[in-house]
Amino acid sequence: MWLRQKKPGPEGVRTFELGTRVRRGNMKVEEVLKLLEKHEAECNERYQKIDKQLDKLDMRLWGIALLIIATAIAGKLL
Repeated sequence: MWLRQKKPGPEGVRTFELGTRVRRGNMKVEEVLKLLEKHEAECNERYQKIDKQLDKLDMRLWGIALLIIATAIAGKLL
């Protein structure tokens, strides 16, 4: 399996394209697997953070919905 290194991404993260050669030599299958495992771990962390943020947003939206309903009810009673 051949990899080609792309330009450095944000925060100096190296990215690779599958199917081509690495500029500085060949990579072994074990090295590619390590890179993929590391990438998957980073992605899992990101998805967990995104999930937590979406849960917080969901709670805020429910709070706003209840506030709107309460305001409408209070307006009719007064």
